[in-house]
Amino acid sequence: MPQRASDPTTSPTDQKGPEPAVIQALAQACEDFGAESVERLALFQAAIVASDLRVSRGESDGRLGVLAQNATWGPAAARMDPYTAATVFLREARRVGSNGGSARSASRLAARVQCGPGAWRHATERRAAERIIAGLAVVDLPVATRERAPLAADA
Repeated sequence: MPQRASDPTTSPTDQKGPEPAVIQALAQACEDFGAESVERLALFQAAIVASDLRVSRGESDGRLGVLAQNATWGPAAARMDPYTAATVFLREARRVGSNGGSARSASRLAARVQCGPGAWRHATERRAAERIIAGLAVVDLPVATRERAPLAADA
């Protein structure tokens, strides 16, 4: 059974594969934020590295959500909500990326925003992230309408 987002045979019914609702939330956050292609790719690479596009219930170090964010990223409810976590990531990616330089590759941008695994680890998931993003263009995912968790800055 496929267990990684980078496995092309992963399907929505696989218990350990990516969660379609997570992919939808990240895509919607990118759309709403007006994410540039490098920011969108960085977000999906980071989510694959951190959680295989699943909402993580937390590790012993307190990291939560699809991006395995720690408490400095905001309240637990915000970190557990894929849309909110993605929005926070994209805001930071825009800030970091606006400084220019080497952070403009998606892998480097993801690594700098996440302050976790190096760019090489994110680069290994580039193809999987590109495949998922390309799939979004041909699949019309319904937009979920629900209340979003508050951002750290809004709380």
